[in-house]
Amino acid sequence: MRIERAIDYEHLSLLERVLDLQPTSDQAEFKCLCPFHSETRPSFYVNFEKRVFYCFGCGVGGTLTRLLKLLKLQPQTEQVSEETKANIYDVLQAAQLFFRDQLRSNENAKRWLKEKGREHFRDRFGLGYAPSDPKALREALSNFPNELLIQSGLFGKSLYPVLRNRITIPIHDENGQLIGFAGRSIDDSEPKFLNTRNSVVFHKRLVLFGMNYALSLLEKNRGNEELWIVEGYFDAMHLLYNQLPAVALMGTALTPTQTHKIVARIHALKRSIAVVFGLDPDPAGLDAMINAALSLLTLQVPVRVVLLDRDPDEISAERLKSMPRLSITAAFVEYLIRRRPTPTSAAKLLLRLPDTIRKNVWALMNTKVKVFGTEYMRAIHKCFEDEKRRQPKRFLPNLRGDFWELVVAAAIDRVFDPKTDLDDIDVAAILPDRLKKVYQFAIGEKVQLSEDEEQLYAKLALSRPFIVSREILLNGIRKAYWHRRIREILDEFAKNPTHENAERLRPEYLKAKEEFEKLRGVDTDKLLNFAEFFDSMFSS
Repeated sequence: MRIERAIDYEHLSLLERVLDLQPTSDQAEFKCLCPFHSETRPSFYVNFEKRVFYCFGCGVGGTLTRLLKLLKLQPQTEQVSEETKANIYDVLQAAQLFFRDQLRSNENAKRWLKEKGREHFRDRFGLGYAPSDPKALREALSNFPNELLIQSGLFGKSLYPVLRNRITIPIHDENGQLIGFAGRSIDDSEPKFLNTRNSVVFHKRLVLFGMNYALSLLEKNRGNEELWIVEGYFDAMHLLYNQLPAVALMGTALTPTQTHKIVARIHALKRSIAVVFGLDPDPAGLDAMINAALSLLTLQVPVRVVLLDRDPDEISAERLKSMPRLSITAAFVEYLIRRRPTPTSAAKLLLRLPDTIRKNVWALMNTKVKVFGTEYMRAIHKCFEDEKRRQPKRFLPNLRGDFWELVVAAAIDRVFDPKTDLDDIDVAAILPDRLKKVYQFAIGEKVQLSEDEEQLYAKLALSRPFIVSREILLNGIRKAYWHRRIREILDEFAKNPTHENAERLRPEYLKAKEEFEKLRGVDTDKLLNFAEFFDSMFSS
């Protein structure tokens, strides 16, 4: 059964325009390099379910609202009016008519399509041609204001067209609205592919080429139970032309917003549809494939991989249909064999796998020791354990859920003894003053947090504990309590080392020692780690 999570996708798509968000093991949480200080390894975390951010490097944190203010971003609804959007759509549509007309009259462009075997895509996908003359497009759109032309993404600030001497490929959103263009050079000048500029209606990190066509095929034909993800525009056109639902990544890695759009649309169809990765067989394609597949694993969508021997648009549709679909386990091991990443890189990828799949990967790798070599396998194992130890010790996974960790903090501060019925504890009553409003905010009460409290809330919400069962946690509390009580009794005797005082303290000491001995096997290291964390977290 799929569990719905209240993830703030509006903020996700907005922040993805300026932050290179990378997935973590939590589908609602992402990391990136901190935009507020210089660093080489990501320590900046954003959680779109808890709606908080925190940098474990420089300590800046708070709610997503505060992050938008710090980055000087505004929600899309405040950035541009619907009227402006409509005007931009008009500009793009006029440009599409111009490009189509130019293709009809340009022999070089038509020859290029024919020589590449792509002539049949021309009308099906609305291909056009952007002429070399930098004045031509501007003159064709002369009835639109210059500011609107720049806003459309077709022109730079100097009103110089972005696309020149290129086959134009119209890009639509998932609802079929024209939002931008890609251009393929016909003289093999670099870059081969170029997109119009990001605008208020188009951002290539947020859009998948061909989604509108793919959804139409999936909705019309229940025999289509796969959605292909490929690398290039013409790869996607090849599959779509042959009635295979497909989308293209448009030159970027699969982003969180793109992932969400795929998953949301698949779930809306209310039937089991597998995502099939068929990326180019070069090293970059293999890397993109494995990273993209891993990003979908936690979202309860079937993931399959087809390992290609050439680009998808060079393989017949019939052969693509019959090629073996590998599980992520088999594909991951095959990726290691073909790509042979460094042991450290392999270890980092293994850490992103869910536990069950990782176990299957290890098992399959063990059957291929001769292929990998014993030395390489050992190096991966060592790097995996090293990377595991380097993972930041983070606490409190969900402030809206279980608060046993806060009870531990209270126990450390001697708020109650082991006989206290923990089920009856009023959490707010035992918390340090600094944390009370944070707790109220976390459980949904309407309280106004100061900037420091926001930062503390974010730090808590983006921290994770060791996995500790309630019973182990309580036994740790009890052991810590009796150990502390023994020390207190001995300190009290040291202050007055008389026979009378020894006899008075003896029963209490024996009781504390007996209770402590019962718990001798209980590991309190985790409790001590909690103690250190809370001491640093709540100290003034």
